[in-house]
Amino acid sequence: MLLALLAPCGSKGVLLSRPYSPVRRSFTKSLRAARLCAILRAVYEISGLVWRGCMVFIQGIRFLLCIGLLVGCSAQPPKIKTLPPKNTHDICALIKRKPQWYRLAQAAAQRWGTSPHILLAIIQGESGFKHNARPLRAAKGRKQKKYLSSAYGFAQALDATWSQYCKHTGKRGARRDNFEDCVHFIGWYNNRSTRQCGIRKNDSYNLYLAYHEGHVGFNKRTHKKKKAILHYARGVAAQANAYKKQLKRCQVSPIKKGARKSKFIDKRGLSLRIR
Repeated sequence: MLLALLAPCGSKGVLLSRPYSPVRRSFTKSLRAARLCAILRAVYEISGLVWRGCMVFIQGIRFLLCIGLLVGCSAQPPKIKTLPPKNTHDICALIKRKPQWYRLAQAAAQRWGTSPHILLAIIQGESGFKHNARPLRAAKGRKQKKYLSSAYGFAQALDATWSQYCKHTGKRGARRDNFEDCVHFIGWYNNRSTRQCGIRKNDSYNLYLAYHEGHVGFNKRTHKKKKAILHYARGVAAQANAYKKQLKRCQVSPIKKGARKSKFIDKRGLSLRIR
């Protein structure tokens, strides 16, 4: 050991420094462990911050989604303008413009027993095939609109009568501005008129009087004193007869059970197809 200390620097085979002591070795290990712990702690803190940020972001997205759902549920659906056909007095032109309407009228006729031309004639007389028709009361000036009754839609059904129809048929979601619901409503009401008032199912004149006056009013003959109503009922009956004659010109085939398509051929060369 003494020779090693006295030997000149740079000599071969002689140690140039002190040997690596155990104390220094343990100090180095503890220093490395401390650095590793500091790094792990920093990583843990950073991951905690990132996790908190993600949770705040997710909560914000949930809050925005809840607000959007509340606003969407409270807002009214956009009203789609459904323009009626121009010529509603010609059933061939009506089928050409709205072929699905006649298909729905045929289905309602099979369900309730009233002919399609009578169902369409009642709709034409009540609303002129306007989905949002309402009976306005004449008012002077720019005053607020006032309605004669709660009648609304294709069939001009009252609130109470429509609620009764929905209850009896189980169609809770039926709407008065939907053509299918309205044509079935008229068929349902005519079926009740046949039972309660003894009206034949092909008697369009008396069916419309019972439809307008109600079953109680028709049985009490309240329409006898209303010349305007009698005149209007004759007009509906005349329109139903005109529709019936025009259907012969269109050569409309009756709907079959399970049939998805019905073909309409006008004698004037007009070919119509219902899907």
